[in-house]
Order: sequence, then structure tokens, then C-alpha cells
Amino acid sequence: MTVEQVLEEVRALTPEERQRVRAALDEASGADEADLPARERAWRQRMEAKGLLRPRVAPSPAALEAMRSFQPLVIPGKSVSETIIEERR
Repeated sequence: MTVEQVLEEVRALTPEERQRVRAALDEASGADEADLPARERAWRQRMEAKGLLRPRVAPSPAALEAMRSFQPLVIPGKSVSETIIEERR
């Protein structure tokens, strides 16, 4: 199996499965926790260069204010998750 085929398979995984693959790779490579931030940046740059991740963009001041002032809607009755669990039983 080529590296490209492996990457294709990884792209098809769920986020949780990708996290498990990453943890297994870190463990197998004997990754040192001290250089994690540098390795994380290098990994992110490689993924961005391949088009697998979008570059991080700082939120605008208006977006930051909207996030700070966010108030969730209060909806009477049971939560949607409770309703879904009940319907699945």
C-alpha cells in the first residue's frame, strides 16, 4: 500500500478514528512530549500544503463580540437528545 493510499483511507475515517490513528503513530514513533508544539505546527503546515486542512484565520472583532454575547435559546419541553433516545427505544 502506498502512502497516498494510506492517506486516502485516513481521509475516510471519522474524526475519532483519525485521533486514534494519530495517537498510535505518535506512540510508534516514540514522540517526545517536549517537542509536541513544534511537531503540531509542522504537521498542520504539511496538511495545509496538501489541502487537507484550511489555514487558521483569526476571527474578526465583530465575530468575537458575537461569540462573547451569545445567549442560547431556551425552548420549553424535553431536550432533542432525550426525545431521540426515547424514540430509539
